[in-house]
Amino acid sequence: MGNIDPELWILVHGGPLEAVQQDAHPPGVLEILSHEEGWFIRAAVARKPSTPASVLLELAQDGNSSVCFSLVDNPAATAEVLDAVVGDPGRVRTTTENDLLRGVAAHPNTRPSLLAAISDSYSRHVREAVARNPNTPISVLEKLAEDEDDSVQAAAEDALRERQDA
Repeated sequence: MGNIDPELWILVHGGPLEAVQQDAHPPGVLEILSHEEGWFIRAAVARKPSTPASVLLELAQDGNSSVCFSLVDNPAATAEVLDAVVGDPGRVRTTTENDLLRGVAAHPNTRPSLLAAISDSYSRHVREAVARNPNTPISVLEKLAEDEDDSVQAAAEDALRERQDA
C-alpha cells in the first residue's frame, strides 16, 4: 500500500466507519481508528486480527465493555492483552464482566497463571470455561473436579481424562 498518509487513507475510504470495514489497512490506520470517539469503531478495530498488538494492548484499557468483548473475540489477542482485559482477577464482577471473564477463560492464548487466578470465580460458567481450556494447570483441574457445580466437575474430569489419554 506504499507510504500513504493514514488520515488521508481514512478520508478517501469514506471516513472511519467505512475505513475500519476494509480488509487491509496501511500502517497507522488502525491505530488512528482505535482513538475514535465512537465505541463501535474501537470495537471493530479490537476485533481485527490484523490490528497491531500494541494497539490491542491499549484498547484493553478502554472502559467500554463492547471493546473489551471484541478483544476477547480476537484470535490474535495475546496473553498480555487478555491479562490487561481482566485486570485484578480477584475483584467482584458484574454479570457483564463475568461474561467477559468467561470469554477470557475460553481463549486459547490465556496464560495458565490467569486461568488459575480466575478459577475461583463465583460464576460457574467462568469455572467451567477454565476447566475446558487446555492451558489450565492440572492442579487447577483437580480442584475444579471437586467443584460444587456438576457441570464444572464434569468439564474438569473430562479434561483430566483427556490429558491422561494423551
